[in-house]
Amino acid sequence: MFEIQWETIVTNINWTFVINLVQFFALVLILNHIIYKPLLQFMANRQARLKGQLEDAEQQRAAAEALRNQQASELRQANVQARKILEIARQEANEVRRKLRADAESEARNVVEAARREAQAELKPVRKALLGQVDHLATVAAAQVLDQKQR
Repeated sequence: MFEIQWETIVTNINWTFVINLVQFFALVLILNHIIYKPLLQFMANRQARLKGQLEDAEQQRAAAEALRNQQASELRQANVQARKILEIARQEANEVRRKLRADAESEARNVVEAARREAQAELKPVRKALLGQVDHLATVAAAQVLDQKQR
């Protein structure tokens, strides 16, 4: 039959092992050059891009926060100014109301005084006429009384 010698086996194993070892290192070098280095470069680039995007997002968040704070401050200032304007408008309205009331009261007094003067002016001729009639009536009455006494 077939006899295998120990020396042949050891020689075959050594050469097989060496060939497998060389093939493994060649495969590792090829894979390193073709796949591993580009993959590591891609992952490093991606990580750097993500880091940049996170930094940009943080800057935008900080800018948005600053803008929100600025708008809130401007809104508070606008509210304060609006309150001041309203208070000034109220004071001016009260002053105008007081002036209008004083003017109306003064006008009413003038109208009443003018009516009183007009009434007194109209009253003088009426009094004069009444006094004239009273004199006439007194004269007529005195004449009648004298006529009756003479009779």
